[in-house]
Amino acid sequence: MGELSRQIVWATSLGGGNFEMFTRFLEDYRDFELQFADMTLARRYIESLPFTGMDPMNELVSDAESYVFAQPGEVYTVYTPDAALFGLDLRDVDGEFQASWLDPVTGEITEQGPLTGGEVVEFEPPLEGDNVLYVGREPLAERWQP
Repeated sequence: MGELSRQIVWATSLGGGNFEMFTRFLEDYRDFELQFADMTLARRYIESLPFTGMDPMNELVSDAESYVFAQPGEVYTVYTPDAALFGLDLRDVDGEFQASWLDPVTGEITEQGPLTGGEVVEFEPPLEGDNVLYVGREPLAERWQP
């Protein structure tokens, strides 16, 4: 249930939605610990972005299973539930961007480095399973502290 729950939270969040969970009154909420951790991490990540100016833009990614949340020309973030190779369409933007990967389980960042707009950029996720890609004008580490 943990992996599926995480995938639902991240897909909803980077699809432009908001994930909420309602439970009946319980004496002990430990059964939901993993879901709460996933929701907290996803929300903190989204809040580190200029999310009020971002929109769902799944048409920018070549993988039909991935979700893109973007402010074109400034910041793009992609959630992919599997480790499949995908392309991000940056043909309509110029200049340099910084790319990083976020582990949706731990919040750890792996820097990929600079890239240039003006083309479809291919990405190979570094983790088995789900991954979050950040592409922005500034490094993710300047925005995000897990």
